[in-house]
Amino acid sequence: MKAVKFMHAGVHLSVKNLQETLRYYRDTLGFYDAWTHGDKDGGLRRDDMRILFGENRAHTEAINTPAHRLNILWFVSNIDAIYQEFKGRNIAIASELKEYPTAFVNLPSSTSTAIIFV
Repeated sequence: MKAVKFMHAGVHLSVKNLQETLRYYRDTLGFYDAWTHGDKDGGLRRDDMRILFGENRAHTEAINTPAHRLNILWFVSNIDAIYQEFKGRNIAIASELKEYPTAFVNLPSSTSTAIIFV
């Protein structure tokens, strides 16, 4: 009998503009293998990380307000190198690399979410 094992979880991220988001992740953040399904759904990847997006402006605006925004945690290896890569690409970084239990950097994205690397 094959063992039961949870592998990972993903989310279908709501974005204001699918094509703009795919371009930002590809051209700015270095993701690749972009795909779309119709006009409103798509995704891409970088290494083993795969991200799915769904265009829904109203929902995106409802869940990202001045008082709250969706935080996304990216678990990466060698955060120092990624931090330097993004600084070298002139990506706006909301906070400097910090050490807590794990290192993190808060990176604003075009989806109105906060991307936090840990």
